[in-house]
Amino acid sequence: MPYDLAKAKALVNEAGAAGKTLRLRLPAAPYATSCGQVVKSMVEQSGLKVTIDQLEFPQWLTSVFGQADYDMSIVAHVEPRDISRLFGDPTYYTRYDNLAVQDLFVAADEGDQATQVADMKKAARLVAEDAAADWLFLMPNLVVADKDITGLPKNAIGEYLDLGKLSRS
Repeated sequence: MPYDLAKAKALVNEAGAAGKTLRLRLPAAPYATSCGQVVKSMVEQSGLKVTIDQLEFPQWLTSVFGQADYDMSIVAHVEPRDISRLFGDPTYYTRYDNLAVQDLFVAADEGDQATQVADMKKAARLVAEDAAADWLFLMPNLVVADKDITGLPKNAIGEYLDLGKLSRS
């Protein structure tokens, strides 16, 4: 959906939330700090106020992840294919609770490949329509190595590196 400041202001006013203060709780990581300032600025343009709480990661894990004590947060999700964890469990820190989405994740896990793909697409569409979260950017996964190292993944989808597959040619 394109950025529409006029619509954002109208929705904030319609909800009676103009001037309300939201807490943006961020882990003390460069990507979160930088993005937090941009998000704060954009949200405040809509008529809301934002305070930023910078938390060391263990504290972020306890209060935001563990206790869902936040209004907004920014965190890099580096686990591959974790959509069903993020949005299929209403006790997870996102607290997203949509029974239709939960049922689609179960059906996808129990179905054949075609069913899995179709149901995951339907679930992702519902999550997007509900605006359960927003993706601000994709972090690049860069690997720098000597040219004679073999066994490096071409398309990594996580942050771990299986050293057992590496060798020198």
